[in-house]
Amino acid sequence: MGKAPINESGLFLLGRGGRYLSEQWYSNKELFEQMIQFRSELQDLRAEMRETRAIIKRYNGLREKIEHVEEQIGTLQAKAAGRSSVWTDIRLWGGWIVAIISAALAFGKYLGG
Repeated sequence: MGKAPINESGLFLLGRGGRYLSEQWYSNKELFEQMIQFRSELQDLRAEMRETRAIIKRYNGLREKIEHVEEQIGTLQAKAAGRSSVWTDIRLWGGWIVAIISAALAFGKYLGG
């Protein structure tokens, strides 16, 4: 198959039954309007993409802040658990410590005097 012939107006000639018909799909005006519409849609898409990137950056920033706050909460919980554990140990073993010290003092008095 060879190239389709082109007439003097720049239109392709389509062959049918040995005859050639010139046919232009879109006029220059329609093509220009489509290009303008495409450009407008492309600009809208770019604006939406900028907005999406900004939203993603804000989301990532929030994610980092949440992780930092979670770390702080974990630290505070560990400190609170440690304080509670120490206080519980003092309450549980405090009586024994006082009893041992009292027994040692009494035994010292018994030996000393």
